[in-house]
Amino acid sequence: MLDHQLTFKEHLSYTGEKATKVVTALTGMMPNIGGPKSPRRLLLARVCSFVLLYAAPVWTKALNVQAYRRKLPSVYRLSPLRVSTTFRTTSDKAAFAVAGMVPIDILAEKIGTLYN
Repeated sequence: MLDHQLTFKEHLSYTGEKATKVVTALTGMMPNIGGPKSPRRLLLARVCSFVLLYAAPVWTKALNVQAYRRKLPSVYRLSPLRVSTTFRTTSDKAAFAVAGMVPIDILAEKIGTLYN
C-alpha cells in the first residue's frame, strides 16, 4: 500500500491489523498451559513476523518516525510471550530473551541493511 508522500503509514497500519488477526488466530492454537512445545510455538510465531516484515526493505526508512516505530512492537509482543509461555506482565526484553527471538524493529532494520 502506497500513499502519495511515501510515508508508509497506511501500509504499517494495515500490516499491523493483519498481523493482529494472525496472532489472535494462532493464540487459540497455543494456550499457555499445555499445547505445542517451544519449537512448534516458535514456528507459529514466525508467521506473525513474516506478515509484519512483508516488503520491509522498502519501508525500513519509515521506522525513523517514532510513531511508526512504536506500532510494530505492540503487535509483535504477544508472540514471544506465547513462545516462552510467560504471563503478560513479563517485560518485553525478558520475553524476547527467554523465547530466543529478536525484536521486530531490529529485524526490520537488519533486513533493510542487508537489502541495501
